[in-house]
Amino acid sequence: YSMMAAGCALVALSDGPNDLSDTIERYACGINVGCGDIDELEVALRRFLDEPDFLSQCRHNAHQAAEDSFSTQACLKKYEQIFRPLDHPVGRPKGGNVR
Repeated sequence: YSMMAAGCALVALSDGPNDLSDTIERYACGINVGCGDIDELEVALRRFLDEPDFLSQCRHNAHQAAEDSFSTQACLKKYEQIFRPLDHPVGRPKGGNVR
């Protein structure tokens, strides 16, 4: 995620579906290439070279996704949503300690 935070478009070498290919697709931040597919890798790299607007959009999307979904602040909000309901579990006296 550090490369996304730096605003880098991603070229992933992975046989999906997996977390990496899902992230690239969900956030439109790069291109996923099958492992070992040299021709597909060449096409992906040439697309970035030949389509600067596409590269720019992928870079923007990567940075935005890193801030919105993977930053410390975003992760803390997610943890808070998970653990907030546990603050007052059923059976715990209000304002009292569990004995």
